[in-house]
Amino acid sequence: MDFVENYNSFLLQNKDIIRRSLILHHEDPAYLFFKDRFKKIYHALPEEKKPDLMVSATDGSEFSRELYNGQKLVVSRAISIIEGKEVEEDSFHLMRVDREQKNEIVKRIMENLEHMAAMRTIKEESAKLCLMDGSLSGRLYWRTKIFDTDLKPDIYEDYIKKLRDFISMVIAKKVILVFIGKTSDTTILKRSIIQNEKELPDFIVGENITDHLIVKSIAEFPGYTEPVFVEKQIDRESTVEFFTMHVLPSMDDTPLKIDYIIPEGSPFTAEDIVSWIRWSYTGLKNHNLWISLADKKVKFHRIETEDIIMKLFMKAAGIDEVETRGERRARIRF
Repeated sequence: MDFVENYNSFLLQNKDIIRRSLILHHEDPAYLFFKDRFKKIYHALPEEKKPDLMVSATDGSEFSRELYNGQKLVVSRAISIIEGKEVEEDSFHLMRVDREQKNEIVKRIMENLEHMAAMRTIKEESAKLCLMDGSLSGRLYWRTKIFDTDLKPDIYEDYIKKLRDFISMVIAKKVILVFIGKTSDTTILKRSIIQNEKELPDFIVGENITDHLIVKSIAEFPGYTEPVFVEKQIDRESTVEFFTMHVLPSMDDTPLKIDYIIPEGSPFTAEDIVSWIRWSYTGLKNHNLWISLADKKVKFHRIETEDIIMKLFMKAAGIDEVETRGERRARIRF
């Protein structure tokens, strides 16, 4: 048997498991359990509406390259777009970091810049609706807080301080903050549905049934779930209160996870946020018009990374071969 035959055999043997992990079929016990409960908290999309607010959209990008001496060159940037203007934050690091922790620390550096750029749109450009790519709850969850690195200042302390400052500014300036996540493995919705159940069957307790699996499996039309209140710690001294919900913009698409903060006394509601998301949704390729514009501006491309970033680094280093052999093999086609 060759590779393709082995792979196809694996798929055939695990076909039922694969299908169930992506869609709960109508006869599935989990589908039958959640069906009526889900329909009570799921609503059709409201009419699309362009927000009559100053909108900023923020996204980030990063590039890293391992050097032959074990160090990592990390280049990151974040861009906020507001009314045709761009606000940019950049960072450049030459660091030592454990390989197992590299992806996490590089992501946190980039997100830190996103918070800084978004704060500037509020302070300098009077943004009243801040759209962020990703998840607020994800930014509050850290797999590790202590990294094996020589990076200064401490990324965890610096990140938490800036995130706390960002949220404080949002509340003080009465800004609506919306995080739009394209993927999610959270179970906040699931837990809210079952929290008042006295007895739960084993297939609900023991299985990995995510919120997005529930939405995609049961929703019969594009819509959104009722917001769930969440309170999480930022650090030992402070917490943040926000709401989370899921929006299915099209039956051909997958759900979006929305975390949001609406300032006290605001006339706007979750339904308004959904109407704005619907207005800015342009299809499978672009889940949000504003964030897609920021993404196009901020993303690093090969010409930029290889012909500018790496060539300037090699010029400063005074030698041509700075990367590991593995990095060169991945980059150069023989």
